[in-house]
Amino acid sequence: MVSSLEGIRVLDFTVGQQGPYSTTMLADLGADVIKIEEPNAGDFGRYYRVWNGRNAYFLLHNRGKRGLAVDLKHPRGREVIFKLAATADVVVQNFRRGVMARLKLGYDDLRAVNPRLIYASASGFGPRGPWSERPALDLAVQAMAGVMSVTGNPDDPPTPAGIPIADQVGGMVLAFGVMVALFHRERTGVGQELDVSLFGSQLALQAFNLTGSLIRGKNQPRRARLQTSPFWNSYRCSDGRWIVIAMLQGERHWPALCAAIGRDDLIADPRFDTLANAIKNGVALMAILEDIFATRPAQDWLDDLGKFDLICAPVNSYMDLADFPQARENDYIVDYDHPTYGPIKMVGFPVQLSKTPGNPYHRAPDFGEHTAEVLASLGYSAEEIASMKEEQVIRLG
Repeated sequence: MVSSLEGIRVLDFTVGQQGPYSTTMLADLGADVIKIEEPNAGDFGRYYRVWNGRNAYFLLHNRGKRGLAVDLKHPRGREVIFKLAATADVVVQNFRRGVMARLKLGYDDLRAVNPRLIYASASGFGPRGPWSERPALDLAVQAMAGVMSVTGNPDDPPTPAGIPIADQVGGMVLAFGVMVALFHRERTGVGQELDVSLFGSQLALQAFNLTGSLIRGKNQPRRARLQTSPFWNSYRCSDGRWIVIAMLQGERHWPALCAAIGRDDLIADPRFDTLANAIKNGVALMAILEDIFATRPAQDWLDDLGKFDLICAPVNSYMDLADFPQARENDYIVDYDHPTYGPIKMVGFPVQLSKTPGNPYHRAPDFGEHTAEVLASLGYSAEEIASMKEEQVIRLG
């Protein structure tokens, strides 16, 4: 089966999470992604968060790539990169601003050998402004972009999200930017340079909330659970599991909810007879709903609420998702027989394509695993490859 990006070559100079996840998405779509690492240390992600000998961090963020370990500061190493750049469609890098230019591997350097090249930079704070050259990690960006100001209870300290949303969303937006540039090049034949920052991606993630605050001229407050609408809240069931109900159209959904929980009498209660009254007396209504939902298991309530077409969902843990039917049947969670780790479950490719589906069933490369293969494809002889290894220009897997 032909893949969406078959024939597209990506030179991946990224480390960590944002950049590697973006290029993994391209690899899932069939691009030939060559992960380029320094031969002495490599991507720090290789050694990060290893549990029971298994490195989920590196596996997920680098699956489907080929590994090339080459010294970017050595003249022979730079020669390899220029030869590769002449054959590539895309370069992705997330070094601090100015590093690639000092290595003479910046956009202007590489487009001299390949004018059609797309050169994508994953930055922390964007290419301009007083923070453009500062280093960044997920927590700093969640703080700077306002995420921590709206997360948690009102009396809590500034609170980050429980996941690295800056890194992951930044990776997705970077992959999107690369695809847009590829599409433009297909129409015009013209390559270009692009930058996607963690900071800008987090502002985009909050576009509605942030724009709303800017228009109102007022910050979005953090609210405790009891301060939130009873129609947009979580409830604990008799088996200890939680569910949420999500009803923006309360006038229409409130009678249906009363029917689903067997409490039509609540509509006649003057405290709750209109949506406005129900929200005004939200704390009292939440207490009633808490007692009702606590009488039966979560799945029973989800089934009954679903019969009335009400928006509801279980509050799943990560381990709940391992065999959650909706995740499994759409291949959002997939099984993979890893050659080293054995059978594992991992997150699949999120886009459903009928003709060219994404393929997440690949492992990440060992350190320098494909160095000899890539060099041979560029015309280097076995003797030249051995010489480069002897000079410590490259690392062979």
